[in-house]
Amino acid sequence: MGAVRCAPRHQKNKRRWAGGGNVRLLRYADDFVLLWNGTKQGAQALKERFTVFLQDELHLELSAEKTLVTHADEGFDFLGFHARRVSGCGKPVLIIRPSRRSVQRFREQVRALTDRATLSWDAESLVTHLNLYLRGWGYYFHYCNFARIAASLDRFVWGRVLYWLCKKHRCGARKTWVQYVKRVGGRKVIAVLVKRGRLLPVAHLSDIKVQRYPQYRRIPHPYLVADS
Repeated sequence: MGAVRCAPRHQKNKRRWAGGGNVRLLRYADDFVLLWNGTKQGAQALKERFTVFLQDELHLELSAEKTLVTHADEGFDFLGFHARRVSGCGKPVLIIRPSRRSVQRFREQVRALTDRATLSWDAESLVTHLNLYLRGWGYYFHYCNFARIAASLDRFVWGRVLYWLCKKHRCGARKTWVQYVKRVGGRKVIAVLVKRGRLLPVAHLSDIKVQRYPQYRRIPHPYLVADS
């Protein structure tokens, strides 16, 4: 079999000049987004066609809660990210950040880890569990614009960890600060003392470097190239 390719650019332009639109499908497992650059009426018609296709061919139904038709300038959520088009430098720019729901879930999980229910743990166990979650969350989102959100969430984590330590040792904030806030690498961190005098600091989301996808190099599409 030969390679399966997208429609040539001139065909896409021809549809646009005729007042039509082009569609692109973004899919991960059973979650998908249809990107359409035609009219709103065309987007509604496309949604109806997909609804019928899913029902007739795959025996699936669209989730009424998650399915909507929205403009790119208003943005949309997908796989925990929020994508929105904004105007910048004379041309549209796509901004992708963690969605509000993702940030809310992050806060809820950190609260759960630093709740009174975990006071039976020692400080090392708390930081170990917390660091696993922080790094996992941070590296999931480190391909998008999350630097400002990361700094805000780092402050939130600090407050929750200091709160937990105060409750754990039944002491005031000043004593907790003196015991656990250390200067490492020229900056202050919350750290616990572990074996052999080693310090285990609470991870910072802002330490995770944002990685950009290359904008001008085509990345092979695994679903569009078939084995020959």
